[in-house]
Amino acid sequence: MWHNNKTKLKCTDCLGTDLNRNYSFHWGGEGSSHDPCEENYSGPKPFSEPEFRAVSSLILDNKHRLMAYITRHSYGQ
Repeated sequence: MWHNNKTKLKCTDCLGTDLNRNYSFHWGGEGSSHDPCEENYSGPKPFSEPEFRAVSSLILDNKHRLMAYITRHSYGQ
C-alpha cells in the first residue's frame, strides 16, 4: 500500500512524493526524507507536486467561504 503520488522521479526508478509532506510548513523536517526511494519522500522542494498545488490553490481561492477544512490520511493502491 502507498500514499505517494505516482510522479516519475528523475535519475531514479522510484516513484512518487508523499503529498502529506510536500507543504512548505516545516518542509523536509522530522518524519520526512530527501531520499526519493523512501516512502516519506517530501519532494525536491515545497509545493513541487501538481496535486498539492491544485488543492492549495482551491483552498486559498475560497478561504473567504470556508468555515472548516478537514483532512483525512489514508493509503490506497
